[in-house]
Amino acid sequence: MGSDEAHDGSPSGVVRLHGGGSWAGGEGPSTAHPARTPTRKADPVDPRTHLDGLASAVARLRDVLADGDLDAPVSGCPGWTLADLGAHVGSIYRFARTGLVEHRGLDAKDPGPTEREPMLAWFDEGADALLTALRAIDARGGWDEPAWTMAPPATAAFWVRRQHHETALHLWDALESQGADPAEAAALALDAATAADGVDEIVRMFFPRQVRLGRLAPLDDALGLVLRPVGGAGADAEGAVAGAADGAGAGESAGAGESAGAASPVLTGDGGAGGGSVEGTASDAVLAGPPSSVLLALWKRIPLDSPGLSITGDRAAAARVVSAAITP
Repeated sequence: MGSDEAHDGSPSGVVRLHGGGSWAGGEGPSTAHPARTPTRKADPVDPRTHLDGLASAVARLRDVLADGDLDAPVSGCPGWTLADLGAHVGSIYRFARTGLVEHRGLDAKDPGPTEREPMLAWFDEGADALLTALRAIDARGGWDEPAWTMAPPATAAFWVRRQHHETALHLWDALESQGADPAEAAALALDAATAADGVDEIVRMFFPRQVRLGRLAPLDDALGLVLRPVGGAGADAEGAVAGAADGAGAGESAGAGESAGAASPVLTGDGGAGGGSVEGTASDAVLAGPPSSVLLALWKRIPLDSPGLSITGDRAAAARVVSAAITP
């Protein structure tokens, strides 16, 4: 979801990240850096559901790339146009397939073409090769097979999840670039279960990885996250707490609109990058909202004062956490 690092299609060939950084190499399938394991988290999404979601998002994104204004700026990826976004995603699919099938990273990544027909061919070739590999893995039940990955777990399941999130987020980017308002784009690109799982991915994989790679110093502030139901009571993953443990102080921070203990400081310190635990720490603030809104805020796609989002506790602390490089 806007997070796999690869060339963005710019003439300079610089490897640009969605948050504006640059790529300095991925991590292999190492288990040397234990990830924290919160006691509560959003319900996991099974790999086949991710595969179906990826295929659907690929088709929808291609439609936008085929018919949209390729010169339109992509606000979530400063400096990119829709054409750059399409070239980037085509490169990312090759990056993921190489890790999945060849068990290695890509040191030199082709940024891909940005003219419409060559870009669409580049996108199609990358998507088809990746989906073919993933479907073969699914057919033999091989989601636990080893793969080169950016972070643990070093299995094929990592890539189907990561590419589903990647494509769904970039589908949102593409729709928004063509004039869809953020909520409309979210409704089309991010179902509640996918968005909740994407928040969990940030908490449990990306944030600790950013600290581990030296891209971010450990956070002094602690931000709890609550994913509110969109469809009312009993809305399954939409009401989950993303990557949360029952932290001290969570009930006080949550306010009247949140249940006691519903939030915990899931973004604090090093996120467990060094093998320690950050569970049970009082939160300075709680960010609450629908799963897609929380996800988009953490990926810096929408501001914290967007409709549907609320902050209780120390608003400045929440802003510091979200503005930090918690994602690439």
